[in-house]
Amino acid sequence: RDAAFGQSRGHWHVRHFTLYKEEVLEAVNALLTGDWYHTFLDAKLSIQMLCFTLAFLLNFGVFAFLYLAIEGPCVLGLDGSFVKAYLLSVETMMTVGYGVPDPYMDGCYEGPLVLTAQVLLQVVMTALLIGIIFQGISRPQARACTVVFSDKAVIRCID
Repeated sequence: RDAAFGQSRGHWHVRHFTLYKEEVLEAVNALLTGDWYHTFLDAKLSIQMLCFTLAFLLNFGVFAFLYLAIEGPCVLGLDGSFVKAYLLSVETMMTVGYGVPDPYMDGCYEGPLVLTAQVLLQVVMTALLIGIIFQGISRPQARACTVVFSDKAVIRCID
């Protein structure tokens, strides 16, 4: 506690050292890969945002192929174009609007299934993204600087 009034500065005093033994390196890798959730939470925000960006782009592409696959029976008006299917996927997932000629998809059952799956996946991914951002904002490291320690304790007897 080297700050004023014996406060903590909110930093960990960790010394870095080089790992020479392969067993130690494997143990560290096992710790990191054994708990993907906390490893991801401890990553930098830029890495987290890159992962979410790639996940969203991957989902846009996967659902674009699904929309192309159901284009015929559902009359989506994509004309076999991946770009149109990709834009329809982005519209569906980001709720910008809806650009199909027939919003009821000509009564086919595949359309609502794919649409529902994409919307539910979008809700889950957005919730995860908001949770990760909130977790990064509310980290307690800054709070450690405001904790004051005393050499004397105050004890009160309550009858």
